[in-house]
Amino acid sequence: VDAANGGVEIACRSHLLGFVKHKRDGGFLSACIDDEQLREMHWELPSLLPGDVLLFTDLTLHRSGTNTTSRVRWSADWAFEMQDGDAICPPLRPVESTRTERGDRMQS
Repeated sequence: VDAANGGVEIACRSHLLGFVKHKRDGGFLSACIDDEQLREMHWELPSLLPGDVLLFTDLTLHRSGTNTTSRVRWSADWAFEMQDGDAICPPLRPVESTRTERGDRMQS
């Protein structure tokens, strides 16, 4: 996993900000933080090999780059999510799927 295939980047010392409010941005979460403050953060790309595991606290701001290779980058994320009313991170909504006339699933 490297910059070419969009590996995860960690904002160094971002945990010192404490809990940062988030918002839903399409299917992703975005930190409600000033763009200038994000640009000033020092971002590091950990050196990971296939099969490696990276663990970090929920206070650590992180992002993924764009996969510019022809290879698929697989990742799995596990996170505890609060119920409705969480002021820090709004909960995910279920993805609705429908079937086309051919029987294929479409997500909306």
